[in-house]
Amino acid sequence: MISGQFDRPKLEKSLKRFARSFGDNNAQAIARWGVQVCRELAFETQPYGKAKTKQTQQGAIIKDAYNVILIKEKVGKSDKKALRSPDEVNGWIESNRTRRNRRTAKLPISERRVCTKTMFQKAMKTRLAKAGMAKGAWIGTGQEISSYQTGGEKITIGKTFLSWTQKHTSMGAATKPIPGFFSSTKLTNKSAHSSSSYVLSEAKSKKAIDWGLKKTVKWYQKTLKAQDNAQKV
Repeated sequence: MISGQFDRPKLEKSLKRFARSFGDNNAQAIARWGVQVCRELAFETQPYGKAKTKQTQQGAIIKDAYNVILIKEKVGKSDKKALRSPDEVNGWIESNRTRRNRRTAKLPISERRVCTKTMFQKAMKTRLAKAGMAKGAWIGTGQEISSYQTGGEKITIGKTFLSWTQKHTSMGAATKPIPGFFSSTKLTNKSAHSSSSYVLSEAKSKKAIDWGLKKTVKWYQKTLKAQDNAQKV
């Protein structure tokens, strides 16, 4: 199958060839490929990229809230527009995420609900704590499949990789590749919203798989070359 600029069958043949030269079986090659795929999936998951993703996502969360809520110093007991708990604030925001990519529509002032600054901050604390959940889950998946590699040379996802999402790594999981000609693994993101095409589209998933394969082949090439040079010294 040809996927975009990648000739996957050719790359898979190269992967098997280099893996054999390195002393890896198919399961080890799949594990290394899986780590690289998880790295790419983390980049391709909203908010996209590597740099300033935390600021981007947090800014979007706050903006969505201000689109539908007004902050008041005090809220009267009889005010029918009042939101009186963090759950009510977040529920109101969720009910208004009707625009493309699950963003809120900017409501007229007269249609916005109201809450105190303290209540708003409590609600935002809950929402911001979930920021990076989908990205973090892919990091956790990558860390798990990385543990199935053997020997001294490993492809890893370090602690500094997209560090702000590390708290959500428990949301990811990977199955151990079983040795054999048709060795495979399953990479899982247990974050509920990761299944949204806005958060991670099918096209970006395929792109991550292809790039992960290409980078794994390059890793084998580089590592084999380094070993060969070391033997010549």
